Parts: sequence; structure tokens; C-alpha cells
Amino acid sequence: MIREALDVAREPSANATLRARAALMDRANAVSGGRPAANRGRRAAMGRWWPVAAVGLSGALAAALVVPMIGGPVAPATNGPVRSEPGVTVVADGADAGMVLQLAAAAAPADQALSVRPGQYIYQRSMGAGVSTVGDVDGGGPVARIVESYRYEGWFEPQGMRAQRTRRADGEHRTPLTPADVEAVRKLRYDLNAPPEVLDDGPAPAPSFPADCETCPVVRDPGQLSHPTPGYLASLPTDPAQLLATLRTAVGDQNKHSPDQQVFQAIRELLRQADGIMPPVLRAALYRSIALIPGVRRVEGQVTLGDQKGVAVGLVEDAATDLALRDEIVFDLTGRRLVGMRTVLTRSARGMPAGTVMHWEVIENSVVDRVGQTG
Repeated sequence: MIREALDVAREPSANATLRARAALMDRANAVSGGRPAANRGRRAAMGRWWPVAAVGLSGALAAALVVPMIGGPVAPATNGPVRSEPGVTVVADGADAGMVLQLAAAAAPADQALSVRPGQYIYQRSMGAGVSTVGDVDGGGPVARIVESYRYEGWFEPQGMRAQRTRRADGEHRTPLTPADVEAVRKLRYDLNAPPEVLDDGPAPAPSFPADCETCPVVRDPGQLSHPTPGYLASLPTDPAQLLATLRTAVGDQNKHSPDQQVFQAIRELLRQADGIMPPVLRAALYRSIALIPGVRRVEGQVTLGDQKGVAVGLVEDAATDLALRDEIVFDLTGRRLVGMRTVLTRSARGMPAGTVMHWEVIENSVVDRVGQTG
């Protein structure tokens, strides 16, 4: 009888499974009283998975949190292993953007903001790559698209996240994008193995802004959205709809992008820049507010970010232009933590194939005692 019942039982949908799991995580956090995990250096919104026993759950709820893996084990990536802990759910292909963001929001309370004492600094380290163009861009000569990797370090004053020092190495690795670019590199005699360009800059100068910029509140008020302080972050509403409305007002109408694209990019930048000092309740609200932006979609399957695999949600910029780019926010395969950002070409353009990753970045944050210190 039991075997027969099991044979005919239908599998829950991916969204139903993730919705139940997110609800359990919300309940777990409520039962724990929102107790923070130990503070330590974090990858951009790098959540830490708390043991079930640590949050005082009942036996039934604890058992429910250990759910089967959706879609089977994850195969290792070609450019690095993907580790899947026993009992950890991997986000299925059928889960939509709303469920991915809800899952990330439910996990956010486990990841507290960094604790920064007076006189300390946020040390931000990132790695990534982007497509650059070399050659006779304006003329009729050969042009090559090169994927260049970079490493970046920055030391920031937490009040406004103003850089006190930045250090960047561009071109540690260079790879032609397509076979045609390989030939263009040969014709240009471009040295793919040239030493990287290293820039080491001191404190960022105070920004200057046009006095007549009445429609650019972000530009006119650099102490808030563009240079967030802990106080500013704490002042933002945590209701997702109210938060989205507040950010739309702050962003204003600054450029050629649609209002939805502008606020999506502003949220991405806020997560990238201020993750280290962001209250977890605000991070959760930001994820939920992204789900309210029209056009935000789950990217099918798994995506690659450096040597990591993840799941992404994104919004296409101005699809009518020849460069239809999709800005993405990438979470780990379980949907529990933010891994980084990508920008992807959605259709072939200017000799580049659809799916070209125009830029990707992974960021880590920690606290240091002095500018120049790395650990």
C-alpha cells in the first residue's frame, strides 16, 4: 500500500518546494529571535548557513529543513568544482525569479553586517573580467575584442564608503573573444602576454556636481545612495514596496535607461558597494523589492561567475538597441547568498555572439585596522 502510494505521488513543483523552504527559513529566523551569526569577513552578501540545532527548532521543523536535492547532484564545472553539501537543496531550473529572490531574502538574517570600530576601514577585494576593444575602432582597420581579467582592492571609510586607497591590476589574463579576434590580434601584433597595468591611487577626490542638475537627486546628494552611510542605510524602509518607491525617487530620471532599469542598476550598485555595512533586514527587503520590478526574470539554468556556478536573476537594458545587455545578480546554487554580478549580451551584435559575458565580478568585504592592510 505504501509503495503504491509512493509510486503515484506527484513531485511538488520547484516553486512550491522553494516557497515552503523559504517559509521554513523565515520561521526559523523568527524562532531564533534573529540572533546573528558570528561576524567575519564576507563575500558580497556572503550568507553563512547556520546549523539547525543553533536556532532552537522543533524536531519536525528541523527535519523539514533538510530537504532532498532538487534535480539531482550538481556536476562539477569545467573550470572548477561545485561542492554540494548533503541535504542542501539546489535551486531547480523551474524556480522563477520571485522564488529565487524570496529564498535569498529568507536567508539574509543569518548574515550580519560587519562590525566596524572607529578608526577601522572596510577592505573590499574583487576579481572579475570584461570585454575590451583594441585596434582601429573608428577606421577600417582590424579590431579585436579581448577578455581581460582584473583584480581590485579598495580601502573605504565606512561613513559614506569613500575610497581612501585603491589598487587595481588590469590584464592579468587576456583571451581573444572569438576566432575572428584571434586573427585580428595577429594582424594588430597585440601582445596578449604583456604585463598587467597596475594603478595605485590615494584617497578619492571630493566629487563635484553640476549646479543645474535638478533631476539628478543621486548626483546632488552623494552622501546617500551613491555614498551610503550606516545611518542612511538604517533609515531606508524595509517594506519592499515602500523601499522600491523610495529608491525610485532617489534615482530620479538621469539617463536614457528606463526607470525600471535605473532602479535595478541602483540596487545592484548598492548591494555591490555597501554590502559590508548593510543591515540584514535591509538586504532582505532589497531582494524582495527587486522581485517587484517589471521585467526581472530568472536566467535559465546555471550561470558561471569565474570559477563558481550559480543562479541569476536579471533585467534586459533597452532591448530595442543593438547592444541588448542583461544586467544580472548571481546567487549561489542554493539561492542562499549573493555571489556577484554579471552583464550579458542577449543577442549577437558587433561581431560578438549572444550570451557573451561582457563583465563579471565577485566581491569580498572584511574589516581592517589601517589602509593598506589586507588581512
